[in-house]
Amino acid sequence: MNSKLLIGLGALALFAAANLRAGYSCTVGGQPLPGEYTRAELRAAQEAARAAIFELGHEGSALPGLEIRPRLRISPAGGDTPALTDALIRASDKTELLCAVYVDARRLGAVRDGELLSYLLRKNIDGKMPSAAVCGEYADDIVLVGEYCPAGSEISYDDMLLLIEGAAPIMYYDGKGERA
Repeated sequence: MNSKLLIGLGALALFAAANLRAGYSCTVGGQPLPGEYTRAELRAAQEAARAAIFELGHEGSALPGLEIRPRLRISPAGGDTPALTDALIRASDKTELLCAVYVDARRLGAVRDGELLSYLLRKNIDGKMPSAAVCGEYADDIVLVGEYCPAGSEISYDDMLLLIEGAAPIMYYDGKGERA
């Protein structure tokens, strides 16, 4: 009986040793992240976040608090490393997610809210429309993209409208499709 119990415990120990994997659950800035990460994934995410913050001109900035709790699991860890990197960058007090404005592939700057800027651009076209025109548009493509930027680097909406109008003047058209 004892030998069967020892063999069973030995088999259980071998099974656990072969199948249990270390994983780490994470919390960034008090917010728990879904999934579990390997040590390599944690290191890669931290290095990517540190490089992104460095690229924004904040050399030597400390990463925000990353709280790690070890876990043992039968299934392998498989957290979303880009999501962890994103959370680390967002939690940094040196960076913020803004809406970068590009006109004809040239970056003009960034504003806090892209939807508000889109509304103001449409309002700008409508407010300056001559009576002979039925529609208007900016001369070049305006692209709004979410980007991490140095904290405090946003441009006011009035200044951004002036920059956009300088880079892509408004063109108005009459009912026949000709410029008004």
